[in-house]
Amino acid sequence: MKKIWVKRVIVAMLSVMMLLSLTGCAAKLNGTYTNHGLVDSSITFYKDGTVDFSISGLSATGGHYEIKDGTMTITYNVLGLETSKDYQYSKKGNSIFLNGEEFVKE
Repeated sequence: MKKIWVKRVIVAMLSVMMLLSLTGCAAKLNGTYTNHGLVDSSITFYKDGTVDFSISGLSATGGHYEIKDGTMTITYNVLGLETSKDYQYSKKGNSIFLNGEEFVKE
């Protein structure tokens, strides 16, 4: 009886540890990243998952982002319509890459 109880406790502890490690896997960014390509653009990411961005002086605030399995999804409202866009995402040093375009942290 005692062995079964000990096994259950161990399984429960391992389950909790695995869940905690999975919740920590979601990447979060913090700071402003800029791209000076054909069109100047900047994206400001916040640790709480919100994002603001500016493209050629036009800005949008209060969006949300999520990074999962090499994809960043940005959701924002334009004229009351919710829009989501997926980007191939990677990070190297102080740069992030969205669909191959480099954005450098300020």
